[in-house]
Amino acid sequence: MPYLQATIHENEESFLSSIHHTKKHVDKSKKIFKLFRAKAYFLRLDQWKALYDYQTENESKGRISGKDITRSLRNQLSSIQGNRCCYCRRWLYNIAQARPVEHILARAHYPQFSLEYVNLAVACYDCNQIKKDADWEGLDKYCNEYPHSKEFKKSFHPKYHNYDDHVKFVRTETNDFTLSVYTGMTVQGKKLCVDLLSKIAGMEASLANNKELANDIKKIQLAYDDMRSDVLEAIESCISEIHNKLIC
Repeated sequence: MPYLQATIHENEESFLSSIHHTKKHVDKSKKIFKLFRAKAYFLRLDQWKALYDYQTENESKGRISGKDITRSLRNQLSSIQGNRCCYCRRWLYNIAQARPVEHILARAHYPQFSLEYVNLAVACYDCNQIKKDADWEGLDKYCNEYPHSKEFKKSFHPKYHNYDDHVKFVRTETNDFTLSVYTGMTVQGKKLCVDLLSKIAGMEASLANNKELANDIKKIQLAYDDMRSDVLEAIESCISEIHNKLIC
């Protein structure tokens, strides 16, 4: 799909040209991002957390942090997606940890692609936590080039597939109740419904009937927006346990 590939490339170039909110830091931030991406690819090591925690030493022009870079990435991807989750299409809350950057091919299995633009999207917190390290397609984990769109025969890829061609959904909300119904239209869409969207719908209905718990989770997400990655992992693990209990 030449047109699709060209669009992804154009979006990537757009991200790199505005990778930092301060114009004077754009060039250096671009070099930093590309350096970590190269490390991920050649060393086959997950570099996402290393980039997130990175910070330059004191400089005359000011510091550059990995958080600034990942924030710019998150904002750009969210904008492209219309500020909706790449999987469930619910609206994204405008806080970092409620709209995590999603690694379509999980970092745990494909660390070489942990900073490949085509592998990055933005999901809601719930979808990101439920999917986690799932390897839906089961591709060659030692591949050197990012898989082409035609290789995703079983699973939905947010960057390669048009959502409306694969999934239809209806969401109804009242003062006291939320009901979401997802229907897969293709092999990829049906798998997404079974592996993820049915669980999201069930969890959403459970939280709708427990407003206090839903509000507590939102407060936690707001509080840790700028915490270190190791602290985030600990809190996310606790919330993940809550999610698992809600969907079981």
